[in-house]
Amino acid sequence: MFRCVALCLALAAGELTCAVLFRGRLHHYEVTRRRMLGLERRGPPRAVGQPYLLYIPAPGYVEPSGIHHSPDGYRGETVPRERSPGVARVVCLGGSTTYGWSVKDDGQTYPAWLQRVLAEDLPAGLRGVEVINAGLPAGTTAELLTHFHFKWRYYAPDVVVINTGGNDAYAVAVPHYSPDYSHYRRLPSAPEALAGPGRVVARSRLGALLLISLFTGVDLGSDEITQPRRPLAPWYTPPAGGIAAVPDAEYAFAVNLRTLAREIAGTGARVVLVPFRERPGSRAESDPIQPLLARNEAVLSDVAQEPGCALAPFPASTIPDEQWADWCHLRAEGCRAKAQLVAPQVRAALAR
Repeated sequence: MFRCVALCLALAAGELTCAVLFRGRLHHYEVTRRRMLGLERRGPPRAVGQPYLLYIPAPGYVEPSGIHHSPDGYRGETVPRERSPGVARVVCLGGSTTYGWSVKDDGQTYPAWLQRVLAEDLPAGLRGVEVINAGLPAGTTAELLTHFHFKWRYYAPDVVVINTGGNDAYAVAVPHYSPDYSHYRRLPSAPEALAGPGRVVARSRLGALLLISLFTGVDLGSDEITQPRRPLAPWYTPPAGGIAAVPDAEYAFAVNLRTLAREIAGTGARVVLVPFRERPGSRAESDPIQPLLARNEAVLSDVAQEPGCALAPFPASTIPDEQWADWCHLRAEGCRAKAQLVAPQVRAALAR
């Protein structure tokens, strides 16, 4: 009798503890539990998991506002993988500032503007140009490297534009830095509604915790793949001096970017590097992220000296304040100005 009472009390305590945690720190677990019960329905995800690439823009995603993903998993209309004679191809790699997070119309993103600007003055021998927006919201150089290696190289671009540096700075600013970014990323997941006994178990938050831990994983939402935490396999120990003391040989941004640039050059394509920019005055000089952004820009400038690479100047001061949508994303006119700044280096790379 005593054991039964003790067991009931323990289960009740566990249920109460889970209820408190699910409504607080573990709110994603509550969302997942509601999905299991068929009570929580999300709209179509903007990003989906993809083996080896971690995640991609959801193929075929459409918003009434104008955002459109191709069936091949990038923003804008489909570009056939097969090349057309006399038509140059440019692939724009980057994060949300390439994707165009604050621009609803696909035709107003900076890669779309870049295509129009380039088409106005094509190098001799070309009859057209295709620019693919391969921007990946929240993407770091880790994703840019794997996406080029496993996907974009097969599109045989003539030029690859890389606009990066911001997301990587945030990746190393959080605790438990690991060069593989395992301290910063989680696989996206979205458990489906359960039926029968599974749904009965999920009515209990303690039961839901067991199901999530053992079988389904937690629903992080369509865009929430950034979840800083201690790595599952903490194989790397940063130097005693902290992230500032990590040498370039162990600094993920430097290693990933150099590897990416050399791999692109190895395919015969040219590389144009574009620095990450923030709205002037949006961050205090004392902000701890500033040295990381500065370090990443220095790496970018250094990589630009390698064969087949060039740097496209992109001074933030050239973008009027009203053309910034927030601290780093541009409105349509800002994207147009950015494309005009980047176009001369891309045009020169196409002419070689």
